[in-house]
Amino acid sequence: MSAKIIHKTVNLKASPERVWQVLLESPYIEEWYAEFGEDLKVETDWSPGSKYRVVDKNGFGMIGKIAENVPMKTLSIEPEGMVKDHKDDFESAEAKQLKGNRETYWLSETAEGTKLDIESACSEEYADMMADMWDKALVIIKKLSEK
Repeated sequence: MSAKIIHKTVNLKASPERVWQVLLESPYIEEWYAEFGEDLKVETDWSPGSKYRVVDKNGFGMIGKIAENVPMKTLSIEPEGMVKDHKDDFESAEAKQLKGNRETYWLSETAEGTKLDIESACSEEYADMMADMWDKALVIIKKLSEK
């Protein structure tokens, strides 16, 4: 797979603790994740090495692991496969395309609050669509963080 790296940055008038809460905790995560799919549910305890599963109401999604979690600083997720019809799939060609990618969030404290950087790898064919989804998700993250 030819991967394209999407990089986005947003400055938030909120503490790193608040931004971290919005990124990882319910009900906030479901609100901004909605930009990537309808009724997505996240299953993980967020600890490094733990399983990460995000699945929509129809049983489709992505499975991976938490590669890194430094609270209020860095979160990295490594996709390892797909979820199809509520079943984990690591072997299909589509699932194998996800392996080796990473989605990473970096938070840094600023005088005004927090700078959030994200990097997300995806295939070239979906890069424009994913970049647009990230733009919309970051608007929601900003709104929730600055409440």
